[in-house]
Amino acid sequence: MARKKAKARGPYQKNDPSIMEQAVNAVQSGTLSLRKAAEKFQVQKSTLYDRVTKRVSIDAKPGRKPVLSNEIEKRIIKNVTESAEKGFGISRKQLLHRAGVLCKRNKITGFKNFTPTKHWWEGLKKRHPEVALRKPEKLGTVRARMLNSCVVEKYFADLSKIVQNLNLQGSPEKIWNCDETGKQLEHTPVNVIAKRGSKSVVGRTGNDRSNITIMACVNARGDSMPPMLIVKGKTRKSLFGFNTAESPKDSIWTYNEKAWMNEELGEQWFRDVFLPHCGPERPQLLILDGHGSYETLGLLELAAEENIHILALLPHTTHFCSPLTELYLGHIIKPSIGFAPSSCLKIHTI
Repeated sequence: MARKKAKARGPYQKNDPSIMEQAVNAVQSGTLSLRKAAEKFQVQKSTLYDRVTKRVSIDAKPGRKPVLSNEIEKRIIKNVTESAEKGFGISRKQLLHRAGVLCKRNKITGFKNFTPTKHWWEGLKKRHPEVALRKPEKLGTVRARMLNSCVVEKYFADLSKIVQNLNLQGSPEKIWNCDETGKQLEHTPVNVIAKRGSKSVVGRTGNDRSNITIMACVNARGDSMPPMLIVKGKTRKSLFGFNTAESPKDSIWTYNEKAWMNEELGEQWFRDVFLPHCGPERPQLLILDGHGSYETLGLLELAAEENIHILALLPHTTHFCSPLTELYLGHIIKPSIGFAPSSCLKIHTI
């Protein structure tokens, strides 16, 4: 005899916690009966009864009850997020392993062999939408060691003292930050149409591995100076292959054997770019990293003569303390875009 096919269960009814709370309050206060409250707020009568009798919490969601309590999950989320902020983030696999160790240690049953699966992780993300998988940025050990609260707080305390002594609190246009970045000449292939699932899709690129160094300078108000562009070469003929006419107005093109910033070019940038475009008002503040090209005697003497105060960033902390980041340096070739890095606001509001 053929077995009867089980009746398919209908979809779960999703109840808004705020509406359910209103229905429960109406029944508990005696304003409405259980049936009328269910009809008025359009909720299931049995579901409302469970909430009124406190068998189920008001904000309970349909489905199987989580193995770990809400309090334990909150503690896990707190520990994981705090560790990630300190640079010790854990992967999904590590989280599942640690949750399994926690269940085994406290004899919490519900998982096969005390080991949560990826389905528990998916449910955890739905119950705690404030967490997600993120791709971490690379941070070297030296940078991580230097980037501690004592070092950073001391730097910003010194910066605040300099700004106050120079009376620059309300003058963001007098606080500048310069930095350089390198741009590869090799292009990145665009997306191409290929067979779904194919794993060996390649795109041709040139063999040129040379790069251009871009020296940029921006103040806390968001005004930018013309960039200095350094190409690889030994003579001025190395500039002939570039369309220098299309660069931003007053840009300076120069060359170097390795296309790097050196002491001579650093002094040239300060004399030919910074001083002509920083304005006549004095004093002013220039924040830069501790690169050797900026620590030349000629640059420091010229800055002292012009009443330009130099502040060097702490070593191995420019990725955090530098107001000017590579994100903005990458767009310096677009003169129509204004530059106002968020970290400049720290200087602006000191």
